[in-house]
Amino acid sequence: MCGVDPPYEPVTLAGPAVREVAALFTDPRSFEEREGGGARRTACYRLRDLDHVVCCRHGTHDLEIVHELFVQRAYELPPPVRQRLASTGRPLDVVDLGANIGAFSVFVHSVLPVARLVAVEADDENFAVLRTCRARNPSGVEWRLVQRAAAASSGSVRFLAGRFASSRVAADVTSPDAKLVPTIDVLPLIQRADLVKMDIEGSEWRLLRDPRFAEGRAEAIVLEYHDVFCPGPSAYDAARRLLEAAGFVTGPPFNEYSARGMLWAWRGG
Repeated sequence: MCGVDPPYEPVTLAGPAVREVAALFTDPRSFEEREGGGARRTACYRLRDLDHVVCCRHGTHDLEIVHELFVQRAYELPPPVRQRLASTGRPLDVVDLGANIGAFSVFVHSVLPVARLVAVEADDENFAVLRTCRARNPSGVEWRLVQRAAAASSGSVRFLAGRFASSRVAADVTSPDAKLVPTIDVLPLIQRADLVKMDIEGSEWRLLRDPRFAEGRAEAIVLEYHDVFCPGPSAYDAARRLLEAAGFVTGPPFNEYSARGMLWAWRGG
C-alpha cells in the first residue's frame, strides 16, 4: 500500500445502528428525524447523563465515528492506561491528532480529568464541525484547535480533503484531487502530552520514526495504524515495533480492518 492512495468508500449507518446512536442523546427523536430526512446537515446533541455535546453531519460517515466512540466504546481505556494516567496525580494534557469532528475530544473529556487539550485537524469541513463542537461544550478545559496537517516538520503537503474521517495526506502528490495544506510539527506537542490519540491516516509513520517521539513524557498512546506509508509489510508489526522501541508496552490490536487497526500503548516500568 505504500505510495498508493486507498479508494474513498463512503460509509453511513443504517437501521439498528442509527437507533443506537439516537439513544445516546437527550433528544433521540430529533436525531432520528433529521437522519431519516436525507438532508446533509450539521446538528449537535447532548449526551445523556453527561454535560457534553456531540456534533455531526447527518447522512455521512460522522455517525459511524459517533457509534464507534460512544456505542462500541472503541476507545475505552485499558486498566494499565488508567493506572499510568492516574499516577501523574494531576489533570492531564491531551493531544488529539486527526481530531475530525471532535468526538474523541468529547469522549476523553467525559472519562478523564483533562486540563488542556490540543486538537489538530487539516480538513476544512471537518474543522468547521470541530469548531462548533468546542463552542457547544463546557469551557472549563483549555481546548485549543489547530487547523493543520499533523507532521514531523512545518511546511505544506498535498492533501486529499472532503473524505470525512478518511481525509489524508496524498500518497500520489500528482493526484488532481489533492490540494496544498499547511503542516505543523506536532512532535513538541507530543513531547508535552500525557495522552496522545493519533489517527492521521498514514502520517503516523513519520512521527513514530522521529527520534523526538521517544523523548516525551506521554504515559499512553492510542494509535490507529494504516497500510499507506507503512515502513514494512505489516502495519501492526511496524506500529508495535516502533512503539516498543520508544519505551511503550503495547496491547493487542483491535478494530482491525484490511488496511488499518488500532492499539493502545503505555509506558513500561
